[in-house]
Amino acid sequence: PEDEFLSPEDDPLALRGIPVFRPTMEEFMDFEGYINKTAPWGMRSGIAKIIPPAEWTDNLPPMSSRTLSQVHIKSPIQQNMMGTAGIFRAQNIEKNKTRPLSVKEWFEKCQDDKFVGPSPKIYERDSREAAQAREEAAREKKEKWARKKEEKLRRKEERARADDEAGAVPKEDADLEMEESNGDGGDGVPALDAPSSGSSHSSPEPPKTPEEDALDEWYQTTDFNKAWLPKNTVPEDYTLEACAKLQEKYWKTMGMGEPSWYGADLMQGSLFADKETPWNVAHLPNLLDRINCVVPGVNEPYLYFGMWRATFAWHVEDMDLFSINFIHFGAPKFWYAIPQMQADHFERFLANEFPLDSRECDQFIRHKSMAISPTRLKDAQTRVNMLVHKQGEFVITYPRGYHAGFNLGFNCAESVNFATDDWVDYGRKAKHCKCVNFR
Repeated sequence: PEDEFLSPEDDPLALRGIPVFRPTMEEFMDFEGYINKTAPWGMRSGIAKIIPPAEWTDNLPPMSSRTLSQVHIKSPIQQNMMGTAGIFRAQNIEKNKTRPLSVKEWFEKCQDDKFVGPSPKIYERDSREAAQAREEAAREKKEKWARKKEEKLRRKEERARADDEAGAVPKEDADLEMEESNGDGGDGVPALDAPSSGSSHSSPEPPKTPEEDALDEWYQTTDFNKAWLPKNTVPEDYTLEACAKLQEKYWKTMGMGEPSWYGADLMQGSLFADKETPWNVAHLPNLLDRINCVVPGVNEPYLYFGMWRATFAWHVEDMDLFSINFIHFGAPKFWYAIPQMQADHFERFLANEFPLDSRECDQFIRHKSMAISPTRLKDAQTRVNMLVHKQGEFVITYPRGYHAGFNLGFNCAESVNFATDDWVDYGRKAKHCKCVNFR
């Protein structure tokens, strides 16, 4: 009931931290209703996390491996962090302009020693929950391989029966049998997984190159919810305490080593498989849709591919809109947020630290190039709230809620802006950057 939902005015701790909501499935079905219901909290904290009900998560249609294989990471940015003492400027250089990266190539890049991040296990002992999750993961892996072995044997037996009925063994299989039988001449089971020459397809597809075949297999067999994990870890190892240690590492190594890359801002698209799925980021009922306003990157979704240390610098959304961010798979994001009541103070602080930028453009923070550590902001009497955002969870950002953060490893998120009826006044007052090209 509406009167049982706690208001921030009734909670003396409402101005501390970032709220985390766990809606029921009934509440979750009404996107606009739930956003309006929880907005009083988000309008105090800058951002909020929403953990969807298990019923929604369990019934989320799986992503198509074919769709994922067709995603192209266009012009990812190399983030060169320049600065010291907790105040940095990101100099972004576009890479791979003429040849976009595939998801597989991005994943492999994230695993490269130059880019891979530290394991959370470095900082925290095994918890009982993490150990149990690790055992479960090992059991699932063992069962998966057993199922694959059974399926392979079944397919071999089916081919053998088909070959017997046809009265002949395909030449390729026969050659392989002779090699494996060590010359005993026995009737071995064909060892190839390819279909026999008696395939019933009327219009067979042209043979794939080895590269295409391997690519398809990778997308079909990779478990994106776990493949990103460092060795001997499970998602449960990313506790709040471990992530807090990882963010200390992030700031200590800022500007050192190989610059991270970020696949951001230029990949329009969605990985939600069903248009009717509640909270489908690509199809959210909101004010912008009702006024028939379509702006790419604003109310059309974009995909973001992260790696360790890939950074989203301090900013608010265009036109001070709301935004929603969902991690489809991969490592967590570490968010920082400043309460709206301190937004003016924060802007003055950055204008003082970057006077030239401030004089050239009064909306220079929208350039998304300033990375300021929470310690440095605390010294400037600006309170920063922190949040760990994991795969399968949503983060909502609110008008005038400055936010920033970074990725803890390989991941893929989807984001879009939206508006409520209450946003209109913010939209009227919002300013925009008139600079030509900032990314």
